[in-house]
Amino acid sequence: MTFTLGGTVGILLMNTLSLWVRWEYLGYGAIVPSVLLSGAMVFIPESPNWLMVKYGRCPRVVEALRQLRHRESDIEAELAELEAQVTALKAQKDSGFSAKMLRRQDVYKPLTIGLLLCFFQQFSGTNAVQFYMTGIFMDAGSSLQPEYAVIVVNTSMFVATLIGSPLVDRLGRKILLVVSG
Repeated sequence: MTFTLGGTVGILLMNTLSLWVRWEYLGYGAIVPSVLLSGAMVFIPESPNWLMVKYGRCPRVVEALRQLRHRESDIEAELAELEAQVTALKAQKDSGFSAKMLRRQDVYKPLTIGLLLCFFQQFSGTNAVQFYMTGIFMDAGSSLQPEYAVIVVNTSMFVATLIGSPLVDRLGRKILLVVSG
């Protein structure tokens, strides 16, 4: 939900700002959050899960958990759970992956469905319409200025995402995928 909502907000924000700011400057401005995020990554501790897999239970894991949790949090239970997960992961790794697994129905069926969903999402034409929406409105001879028409469309996309995201959680993805398909 957050990813999709963030995407629609970003598109709407850029379309709205483009009424007053040239696209070149918008591009430069879009670099700022990336630079800030990259700089902030220095202060983020290593993942306790990764540390546990790499080094086992050690002071670095405890310190990373303490940085990520509240000061009064009891991290002992979480440490024990992490150790159990790592043990299970290592036991599972020993079984390995082979091409024969792709012949199993419980593997190839969800893989095929996932790949088809990705294919149809990418080739549905949504991105082409989004990228060329201003030109489409110009060619269509809209009574509304194309820049404003794009903002109206993107506002409706934002509202639909705001309403649709909780619906996905309530109704489930399968029924919504079937209906939208």
